[in-house]
Amino acid sequence: MPVRVGSTLIETGVDTGSIGLRVLPNVLKPEDAQAGEQPETYGYESGNKFDGVVGTARIALGDRAAEGRLQLIRTFGCYPNRPHCPAAQVGGPEHFGLMGQGIPDAGFKAIAGLGFMQSKPGAPDNPFVELGVNRYLIDLPRSEGVTGRIILDPSAEDTKDFVELPNANADEIFGTAAPPDTVPGCLVKLEDSQMICGSLLFDSAAAPGIRVRLPGGQRGEWPLDTPGRIIFDDGHGHTLASEDFVAGPTHSADVYISGAPPQQTRPIIHVGVVPYLAFSVLYDVTRHGLALRPLPEAPEAPVGRVP
Repeated sequence: MPVRVGSTLIETGVDTGSIGLRVLPNVLKPEDAQAGEQPETYGYESGNKFDGVVGTARIALGDRAAEGRLQLIRTFGCYPNRPHCPAAQVGGPEHFGLMGQGIPDAGFKAIAGLGFMQSKPGAPDNPFVELGVNRYLIDLPRSEGVTGRIILDPSAEDTKDFVELPNANADEIFGTAAPPDTVPGCLVKLEDSQMICGSLLFDSAAAPGIRVRLPGGQRGEWPLDTPGRIIFDDGHGHTLASEDFVAGPTHSADVYISGAPPQQTRPIIHVGVVPYLAFSVLYDVTRHGLALRPLPEAPEAPVGRVP
């Protein structure tokens, strides 16, 4: 989405799995933002690590504008345990882009973390929250050449027929650092009705695929073209919505399963971008909750349903 920082307009990656607006070096003009003294380090599951400072700037998103915080990235690289992270694969910092998956000259010069997770004191918050937005509706593009949309504080008409999902009890699963963007649900392999139930994590910027961390599980993956279903439920076995997909790159839905760390007590299912290919997703900041409405069926797209 386009974000204006000071007088500079930046095509910015939308990331519902992180928090805060973060801008790479040499993108802004000196007068666009004021650097503060608070250091800021932020990292991603990919292993990318960004160091810089917290700054302030006039930030504009759509028709909303206000003073807000952002991370002014100074340097970036990989965490020691992930030395081959995307930042190390592009052939130099000038070829790196956020959300670029390690492909040279792909990705964005800024990223907007739109999740509900708690930011550190004084650190950049969800930029929508900093602009006073209470709800936002995300429709991601589902195919090449199609434009998505984000509606800030949508009207009652915009939010008709959405089904609210309950929040998962994330603290019990991840500890206090849990992303609250998790909801209860299941992943079903339709060929043999194998089902894994736990907490589903939405993440629009995740590497393509569905990743399951299963306590006691072994590493494995579904064969290409395996039909699958995601069930979004109330935590007590009652289905609120479901999505049918086919494992493979067409639906960004290769399925990978691995064991979970010892402290994890139930499955975590990173469903990534897949829910956004079948549903409009409504974020409610006050409730810290998500709601879904099926998108019209489209060729090659997963199919979302509500009972």
